[in-house]
Amino acid sequence: MAKIAFISALGGQGCSLSAVYTARAAASAGHAVTLADLGGFGGTLACMLGVDDCVSMNLGDVASGQCLPEDALVDCGGGLRLLPSGRFSQNTVSPLSVEVRRIIGELAREGDVFADLPAGTLPDCGMAGCFDVFVICALADSVSLKYAAALCRMIRKASPQTARRCG
Repeated sequence: MAKIAFISALGGQGCSLSAVYTARAAASAGHAVTLADLGGFGGTLACMLGVDDCVSMNLGDVASGQCLPEDALVDCGGGLRLLPSGRFSQNTVSPLSVEVRRIIGELAREGDVFADLPAGTLPDCGMAGCFDVFVICALADSVSLKYAAALCRMIRKASPQTARRCG
């Protein structure tokens, strides 16, 4: 199954929105999709998907062993499930943690995983090998494109097998 990360060097580049739309499109095409909110900003994707009232457990609860991944997943309809982020509490976890990489691997056994990484996440901190594809989001301005190019170079350096897809 595919593991796709959406990442940007700067906030406000449309990364979360791109992740939501792409995950919805894949689910509409018949794929079993889990969208993982690794941002830790208190439910950005849950709000975008209109399921923020349905969230009872989150990524932090799964990472700390308080529940299984399937207990934290929120059904968004049409074959799309959401693994919500932590909410700036004791259960907020780093998206770069070994535990999060393990959870992504578990979810990928059941279908495609789309993950929204926080802006500025450096993929050479262990995430490059966790995903098959990185989608780098950047606005068409010189600063955004400069940082997007730097992110792509980091991905190439950290994961040669992923580098072929990073263009």
